[in-house]
Amino acid sequence: MFERAKKVTAPLAGLVVPLLAVSACGGADEAAPADGGGLRVVASTNVWGDVVRAVGGDAVEVTSIIDDVNVDPHSYESSPAEAAEVADADLVIYNGGGYDAFMENLVANTDAPVIQAVRTAEDGAEEGEERPAPAQGGEEEHAGHEDGAEGGDHAHDGEEHGDEAGHGEEHGDEAGHGDEGGDPHAGHDHSGNEHIWYDVHAVHDVAEAVSAELGELVPDQAEAIDGRAQDLGSELEGIEERIAAVSEAHSGDEVLSFDPIPQYLLEEGGLDDLAPEEFLTALEAGNDPPASAVADVQDLIDEGEPRVVLHNPQTESGVTRQLRERAEGNGIPVVEISELVPADTDYATWMGGQVDALAEALES
Repeated sequence: MFERAKKVTAPLAGLVVPLLAVSACGGADEAAPADGGGLRVVASTNVWGDVVRAVGGDAVEVTSIIDDVNVDPHSYESSPAEAAEVADADLVIYNGGGYDAFMENLVANTDAPVIQAVRTAEDGAEEGEERPAPAQGGEEEHAGHEDGAEGGDHAHDGEEHGDEAGHGEEHGDEAGHGDEGGDPHAGHDHSGNEHIWYDVHAVHDVAEAVSAELGELVPDQAEAIDGRAQDLGSELEGIEERIAAVSEAHSGDEVLSFDPIPQYLLEEGGLDDLAPEEFLTALEAGNDPPASAVADVQDLIDEGEPRVVLHNPQTESGVTRQLRERAEGNGIPVVEISELVPADTDYATWMGGQVDALAEALES
């Protein structure tokens, strides 16, 4: 268990997957592969690291700075070794929106292209009809971080940090990954909720941006990279279809979430989260919710209001454990969700499994 507000400093080894090989960067037009044969890619968490790995295949060597479920990206403090890895990377990807704020200083010191997932998703949304972002506990804390996003398809550090990183001139005109024909996956406004990996539309947009960047870095492998991106896109579209089936069968059904992370999934599934805002706000900050909010949640459970409870065992506290046990005692199905991709699986399998578990619970 971790408290989201807790300061955590990682040791130099242990939280960093030892996949990076040390080698000099190539020229500006084409990156030189790492000694292990792949481009050096650094991701803030294993969610985005897995997306890069799925798209890049053998063309990449991926390091995910955070892949431990006990570490909170909101308050993580990076090490000098991780700063060096980012500085030497061929491509960097992070979430943005305040979720992994430790990356802001790191990407300011790399000349590599940088994909910021929140801005990439927002740029995709600009191409389609925007829908309101679901309310969640961190809205006040993180709202407005990405308000200055301009119309490119992904964020480079030069756009976010100004000229200090030197990315604007080199990469600022490389946008346009996906402009052709519009984006069928656009829709959500991501400015108020940074947990965008629970929006499969957004992950699809990010995967396409990754494919475009990798294709530019290693043009001789661009066709294979694009093929893997399309394969991943097909998997994600399958998950979207399963979410749409949930919406068709259960639109308006009431659920109760003990964590703000699945709000995009719940919105897309047409489900109404009964969790009080002050309840989620406190949990997002790593605090116990106010007694009044806990009492309201207890009443909802005792009255059998939610069809399903969503519980994150990775962030379980004494309060949420007691509430989970109360729900189980009242015969309410509990679906486990998680913040990071568990070991020995991949993003599509993990997210698809959570959608299937939710659908099954709603049918029970």
